Amino acid sequence: MLDTGILHSDGGMLGIGDKGERSFGYQHFLELVSVFTTPPMVTVFHGKQELGEVHELTFAVGDTESPTLLTLGGRNWSTTYVDWPRRRAFVEATELRGRSQWLGSVQPMHFELCQAIESELLSTEVPDGYSKRASTLLEGLREEFGWLEAGQTMVLVDSDRNATWWTFAGAVFNAAMGDALGDLADKVSSDNLAISLTKVVDTSRLLERIRLLLDSEEGVMVEVPLDAGFVQELKFSECLPQELVEEELLARYFCDSAKISLSERQMVIINSLIYDENS
Repeated sequence: MLDTGILHSDGGMLGIGDKGERSFGYQHFLELVSVFTTPPMVTVFHGKQELGEVHELTFAVGDTESPTLLTLGGRNWSTTYVDWPRRRAFVEATELRGRSQWLGSVQPMHFELCQAIESELLSTEVPDGYSKRASTLLEGLREEFGWLEAGQTMVLVDSDRNATWWTFAGAVFNAAMGDALGDLADKVSSDNLAISLTKVVDTSRLLERIRLLLDSEEGVMVEVPLDAGFVQELKFSECLPQELVEEELLARYFCDSAKISLSERQMVIINSLIYDENS
């Protein structure tokens, strides 16, 4: 920071330098001294119309070759451009379905929370204090996910060679695994609970790749694909040398807990909702 002018030294006493003033002096160094500021959100625009806000990981994680799809205001949108410095995303209407439409919002969930969701779907008990409406909804979800079994990780494959791997592992891990599986399907998308693959080239190759990625002994690195613009806008990244920035990102988007947990499970394939005994 001394070399770049963020700090200056006067007889061994450190102070804010000219570049530090320009970078962080707005509103009396609010970002430097505040424990809580605003959540890491990006505002979405269609032209000049503001559609809403979504979490930054919606655009930061995933396939950088394909536009991010959203559902906002009851319509589907395809991202055309993300302005990271101003935290704005611009979209256009599309017929493709946005991933934020499924079971809630695009807020990224941690591995432990997603595992708790799976546990609730596997349970037969209704927690105390649930209203009749909540109990009915929970019962419907458990019936919808009736194919789930404890100690297993499920991959659903339909007759059109579309596959969905229900990991219940969180947005970060699923984005990393989806990126590693990208060459095995026409399109790969992910959310907090599942990885979806359209037109899988070869189901057997898909399963082999998943097992390889989950096998800790093979030493295969599962890395989260981060948009270059997002990395550059990491808060206070200009205060750190590049190697520390990379260490911070690795620690923040570490996937091993999910990887180890899923590697201990039996993988089950469901073809058109019928168990494949040979899988």
